[in-house]
Amino acid sequence: MSFNKKSKGFSEWEQSAKMLGTCTVCGRAYGSGKMKILKNEKKSRLLHATCAFCNSHFMAMLMKMGGGMSTIGMVTDLSLNDSRRLLDKAPITVNEAIEGYKYINEKFSQAK
Repeated sequence: MSFNKKSKGFSEWEQSAKMLGTCTVCGRAYGSGKMKILKNEKKSRLLHATCAFCNSHFMAMLMKMGGGMSTIGMVTDLSLNDSRRLLDKAPITVNEAIEGYKYINEKFSQAK
């Protein structure tokens, strides 16, 4: 990870990211260089990690809130490349979600 270092050790960002250094699936450490910054904003960072042991993927958002830091994360099936590719895509619309639901529903209804 390449965060800006403060003169006194780790920055707030690095300290918060350290909490996310363990795979939530297998419990092993991600290791150095396995956590990548996808998006770097003034008050937030979007991170992606891939476990070298179980190959699971994890995404987390670190945010400066008030006087501290907050994190939220989730296990995902998106690889680092998938995450980068989809990061700035427009979200799907309600109509696209409904059409997708109808398509899947019709496809599985016909299979019975």
